[in-house]
Parts: sequence; structure tokens; C-alpha cells
Amino acid sequence: MERFRLLSRSRDHGGITALVLGPMGVGKTTFLLSKLVHPLLKRREEVLIWRGGEFCQYGYLEPSRVRLLLSEEYCYRFIDRETGEAVTPLALPHRFGFYEVLYIGYPEHVLKYVKPGFLNVVYCSDNFFIDMLEELNTRPDIRWVSVFHDELQKLAPSNVEGGLWKRNKRLADALADTRKNYVSFYATCHDLSDVDYRVTRKMMYRVYLRDARIPRDSIIRNKMLTHKLRLGEAIVEGSRFKLTRFQPLEKRLNLVVKMRGWVEPAEAVAEDAGEDVEMIDLSLIRGRGGWDDEL
Repeated sequence: MERFRLLSRSRDHGGITALVLGPMGVGKTTFLLSKLVHPLLKRREEVLIWRGGEFCQYGYLEPSRVRLLLSEEYCYRFIDRETGEAVTPLALPHRFGFYEVLYIGYPEHVLKYVKPGFLNVVYCSDNFFIDMLEELNTRPDIRWVSVFHDELQKLAPSNVEGGLWKRNKRLADALADTRKNYVSFYATCHDLSDVDYRVTRKMMYRVYLRDARIPRDSIIRNKMLTHKLRLGEAIVEGSRFKLTRFQPLEKRLNLVVKMRGWVEPAEAVAEDAGEDVEMIDLSLIRGRGGWDDEL
């Protein structure tokens, strides 16, 4: 396990950044969970943080190894897709066996409540997530931390302007500081061009799965090499490249989560009420999204 370069830990070298590439269905998320999360869970001193997504891909893990940290920015509805049953967040440990569920108010609370030996799944907004990375870089300890983000193009899309351009720059700046602060960052995307170039340039390693497009600047001369890969095989490229394999996982839970902000846009409320936006009483808005109380 220690010889796999993406799992190596050295105080002289610092953290690792890696991007897993490939089209839909080739196992990008499986690679993160099988090849990285599973072995890292055995390192009881390392903290693992997974950015929670709509389709709960951490359902491939044993639920007792999963902790959910839910940002108070949203209210949540978890749905068991096997039965169609909706479950309140605080009922998840009893219903599905998750270790625990906590609500967090601010990015600095993530550092306070994460625990090593578990996959700490954080549900939050994009800005909250970047704030969290910045907090991790300035934390008062030197514990090893690994952060995972599936579908990075959703957080840092390419060819954007205005506020998204500035947000991508913040993310790139935060990633530039992770290595020297013992934070590793692992992410997936379909194609390198889907993600802002300032972010992809911070990646020390690229992992190509079956049929992934190998970019021009790669040291791999045969750009068609990934078409010869089988499912469960990958090429890890850094200063050199090497073939590796990973095992498929069986899905234990099939959940989907719906997130809604506590305050809806005033325009939408005004349209529903047939009133002027300026005349809306904001105290009426907060109660419109309280799913937890409706279940």
C-alpha cells in the first residue's frame, strides 16, 4: 500500500493533489473509494473529508465508517431509493447505520468536529467548501488531512467570468497551499478541459481511466493508450507514469439527498404571492423550506 504514490506521506514532501479523469461509467468515484479511501481509513491518525453530493456515492462504504456533517445553510431530505422512503437527517444513524450526523454552522466547525478513522462527509455550498480549505491550510496542527471532491467541474468550471472566475481563483490559491500544510486533495472530472486551468495546474498527478482523453502536455506519447485499458485499470501520471488496478465495490446504500436553502429567492416568493418584491415580509420566507419538520 505504501508504495502506491498517491498514498505516500512524507513531511518533507507534504500533501498530494491528484485528478482522476475519464468518461461516465469507467469508475472514477470507485477509484477514489476503492484505491484511496479504503486504505486511508486504516490510518487512524489521518482525517478524511468527502464533499457530499446529491447521489451519496459514499454509499459504497460500510455506513458505520461514515459521519455526516451538514451545513446549516440548507435543509435536507434523504430518500431511500429502494423503498422511496424519506428520512430526516437525525434519523439516518438509526435507519441506515451511519456513525453519526451533526449540523455545522461555519467552515471552521469542520476542523473542530471531524474525526480520524471515518469518512467525514460534509454537505455545504461551494463557497463554504472553499472557506473550509482555507481554514484547513491555517489550522493549528499538522495532522494529515485528505479531502475528496467528486465531479470537480461542478465546483470549478472552465471558461467562466465575474464571480465564478474569482471563486475559481480562490480555490486555485487554496490548493496551492495544501501541500505545505499536509493536506491532500483528490478529485474527479470527465475531461481536463472541463475544469478551470488554474485549478488543474495545481494537480501533481493525473489518473487516466479507460477512454480518458490524454492532453497534449502529457508525458505519455501514445495518446490512444487509455483506449487499451480495461475497466478497473488506470494510468497514474506524475513525473513518470505507471499502470495500476483497483477493485469494484458493491453499493450498500442507494440514497439521494435533496437540499434546499432556508430562504428562497424573493422574486420566486413574490411571484407565488402575486405581490411586489419590495412588499414581501422576509419573516414569511424562512418557513417555506423546512423539510425536516414535514417528514
